Amino acid sequence: MKLADRSPLPVLIYSFPAVSSGLELASESIHQLAQHENIVGIKQTDHNVGKMSRIAYQNPGFAVFAGASDYFLGALAVGVHGAITGIGNVFPKLVIDFYNQCLTVFGPNPSCGASLTEAIKKLQVYQGQLSVAETVIIAGGIPSTNLSSKQPMSPAPAPASSKNGKVYLTSFRYEGKPAPGSAIFEWAYDKKSPDEFSVWFYNVKTKKFTKATDNWPTRVFGTGKGKGEVNVDCLVGVVGTYKIHLASAGGTTKPKEIFGTSKSFYVAESDFET
Repeated sequence: MKLADRSPLPVLIYSFPAVSSGLELASESIHQLAQHENIVGIKQTDHNVGKMSRIAYQNPGFAVFAGASDYFLGALAVGVHGAITGIGNVFPKLVIDFYNQCLTVFGPNPSCGASLTEAIKKLQVYQGQLSVAETVIIAGGIPSTNLSSKQPMSPAPAPASSKNGKVYLTSFRYEGKPAPGSAIFEWAYDKKSPDEFSVWFYNVKTKKFTKATDNWPTRVFGTGKGKGEVNVDCLVGVVGTYKIHLASAGGTTKPKEIFGTSKSFYVAESDFET
């Protein structure tokens, strides 16, 4: 309650007993919290659909979200408002299509009409696909795919034992505002690393390389690592999905040797100076 009192932003409760030593909020406790004007909803990853139904029914205007895709259909059918699910980061179109189809049956303005039976059968197929996908992802060792909705995790620096004379990309982020957008990166180097390297934008769709800068000094800070920034001016207004490559110095139309590659990011029209 104290947190909600002081928070400048609305608070969404996250109930996840599996990662909080089994601590599970009782329905009555959630009902009390829901009365606070700055607590607007809950993500329930305790997987109790009956509990979700009670909370949604007893607290109109309080948003209740399922925490997984396995029971998305069942949750929506009993009044839950949606889901915050990691699988949506892996199969976003499937999840969005499924949700939109659910609205035609369980939404505030149902539109399936006489085709209710057919609509429900279609939703059952969607739900089956989501359930299978959820199981495969967890079995594959990615139980927290919702991490992918955050800033891309930095590539790990090369181990000290693998000193092979490259420049290692260790951190990256893209900031579109203020224009022009900027790619901000950090690198590490070893004794055998070249004295200079180049930075390139790579358009994922067209597969075209655009050199952002050449002859960047590797040891500019003299600490075994460095930090730099290049803006999108060199892309001359071409929007699209890009990656950044750190590469050997030289090259005119493409890198000679690529040392490190960033996660992809989108450059919008508004990211260019007008």
